[in-house]
Amino acid sequence: MTELKIDGWVALTGASGYLGREISTSIVNAGGRVFATDVPERTADLEEMQSAFKSGQFMYLAGDLSNDEFLADLIETIGQLASPLKGLVNNAAYVGTSKISGWGSEFSPEAIVAWNAVLHLNLTVPMILSQGLGPLFQSGSSIVNVASVYGVVAPSWQLYEGTTMINPAAYGVSKAGLIHLTKWLSSAMAPSTRVNCISPGGIERLGQDALFQKRYIDMTHLKSMAAEPDVANAVVFLLSTASSYVTGTNLIVDGGFTAS
Repeated sequence: MTELKIDGWVALTGASGYLGREISTSIVNAGGRVFATDVPERTADLEEMQSAFKSGQFMYLAGDLSNDEFLADLIETIGQLASPLKGLVNNAAYVGTSKISGWGSEFSPEAIVAWNAVLHLNLTVPMILSQGLGPLFQSGSSIVNVASVYGVVAPSWQLYEGTTMINPAAYGVSKAGLIHLTKWLSSAMAPSTRVNCISPGGIERLGQDALFQKRYIDMTHLKSMAAEPDVANAVVFLLSTASSYVTGTNLIVDGGFTAS
C-alpha cells in the first residue's frame, strides 16, 4: 500500500486559520515542509505555528494576497527559500464569516466592490500563484485548490433561515470558477504537475449556530458535519504519491451532502 508521504516544500496560503493550521500539521506529519502565508494581522499566529514545529519544517511570509506587489514578493521569496516545490495549496479565501464591505446573503445588496474582491482572492490569486510558482515545481509535484460544495450546488436557503449566517453569490461563483480552473490547469501543466481540488462541506466550529448545525447534519448521509482533519487528510492524499494517477478532479468531502 502506498503511504501518504510528502517529500519537499509545499506552499500554503491562508495558513493560520482553523483549516490552514490543520493542513500545515498534516503536511509536516507526512514528511513535508510548509512555506506559509497569511494576512499581516495573523503574524503572531504564524510565529506561534513556526515555534511549534521543528527547525526547517515551517517558514512564513505575512502579507495581503490581494496586493499584487506582495504576490510578486511572495513568489520571489519562495523561489529563494523553498525551491524546488513539491506542492501548492490554495486555501486563502473570503468566506461567509469574512468582514468585507458589501458582503451579504441577499442578492440585491451584494456590492460589486465585494464581488470583485472575492473573485480576485478566491480565483485570480490561485491562478497567479500557479503561474508564478510553476517554474519551481519539481517533477511529480501537485497543486491542490480548496473549493467548496457551493461551487457545485446552489445554496439550500432553509439552512440559513433564522440565523445570522450568510451565503453570498460571489462565494459560490468563485469556487465554481476554481473547480474549472483546476481542470484547465491539470491539462496545461501536465504531465509534470498534477492539479486537483477538494470541495469541503460544512465544517463544525465552536460557537456555530446550533439551528444551522442541526439542519445541515440532517441533510448529510453520515449525519455529521466535517472536522478539519477530514479536509486536511484529503489535501495530503492529493499532494502525496498515493494519488499519483489523479489529476483534474474535484474531491467532494461533504458526508454525502451533495449526493442526494
